[in-house]
Amino acid sequence: HATDRALDGLLEHAAETKAALSLQRGIFGGVGSKLQQLSAVAPQINALLGRISRKRSRDKTILGVVMGCCLSLLVLYKLQIG
Repeated sequence: HATDRALDGLLEHAAETKAALSLQRGIFGGVGSKLQQLSAVAPQINALLGRISRKRSRDKTILGVVMGCCLSLLVLYKLQIG
């Protein structure tokens, strides 16, 4: 069915996005440890790291809410069709 193909495409796209985000997390994780070493040298860097951490936390929350809404809508759509 067309809806099944569309759902499969959406899930495939989500998996690709997850893989890309995991790669980015690995890259930025290494950068983060080096920045923490520098934070001992300069207090301004420590303040910057705090702001980055808060932004990352906020971004994760927003992404989680968006993903939850999309998944909920997908389930409601599937229940409506099926």
